[in-house]
Amino acid sequence: GLGDTDDLFESAVFSLQLDRQGIVADGALLAAPGHGFTMVSARTGASESVRLLPPETSLVATGHDLQSLGATTSGLLHRYGLSSGQLADVPSLMMAAFLKADQTERGQDWLATDYALARIEAAASRPDWALTVHRTPQTEPTLARLDQVAQEQGLSIGKLAIGEHDLVAWSRLSVADNSSRKRYPLQVRTEIAGLRTQLGDYEILSPSISLMDRLLRPEEGQKLIETSLWKTTTAPLSQPNTGYFYVNWPQVLPGLRQQFSWLRVVETAAQPLLSHLEAIAITGYESQSQIRTGALSLYLSNHQTQ
Repeated sequence: GLGDTDDLFESAVFSLQLDRQGIVADGALLAAPGHGFTMVSARTGASESVRLLPPETSLVATGHDLQSLGATTSGLLHRYGLSSGQLADVPSLMMAAFLKADQTERGQDWLATDYALARIEAAASRPDWALTVHRTPQTEPTLARLDQVAQEQGLSIGKLAIGEHDLVAWSRLSVADNSSRKRYPLQVRTEIAGLRTQLGDYEILSPSISLMDRLLRPEEGQKLIETSLWKTTTAPLSQPNTGYFYVNWPQVLPGLRQQFSWLRVVETAAQPLLSHLEAIAITGYESQSQIRTGALSLYLSNHQTQ
């Protein structure tokens, strides 16, 4: 609990406010002795990278400094003895984009940029991930390093086209097992492990061809930030801030139930709150080394989540 010698936080203070659309909680965390927070600056307005995301985005971490997200994630993984592969189904190559990227000044220049790391639902296939970042003068050297990381994992680097867009593909080649049939010639299988391409001032990375096609050739309709759910959930959070962690609760709930069997117990205990929960948005405000402030917005609807 708070106050233990191994805790990251010495104390926490929260205040709750109820309104017609849900619950807003403001909070402050005080770092424990010997610990500190990564200094993060706040800005007004959502990251431009989130504007590329479609309305079926179910989860997104977006902000103005990918480097700080990487530092925070890396620290938590190390502290709790986890690996990047244990973070749900986030592709290891995508984690490498900010966990294994250059720690040189050049790499950090690229990481200190607008970003959106998103999980996007797809009607015809399983949900998949995309990372969008604003390009800087140091983007190309850092992407070259990322290609090197892919090759170190045994992947091949090649080219792929989707419409008029040229992509770099990380792929794994293998020979199909036909030992039982003794047929020749052998068939070579190609498994796409990751894709990246430039779209205007942004770089997009994803392990999914269908998702990349969705992002590069968007259908007519709203973007995520134009939906009423995004607007209603993020509206109570003050600006300037460091970005948003946004969750469409009904969309992620089935997957969470499969991954965490104990969630049913939590749902029962937290009724009727969770049965009406539609979306969650969390933000942070400009922090100092020993104190971090932020806020949480829970959007509640009149109908029950199944």
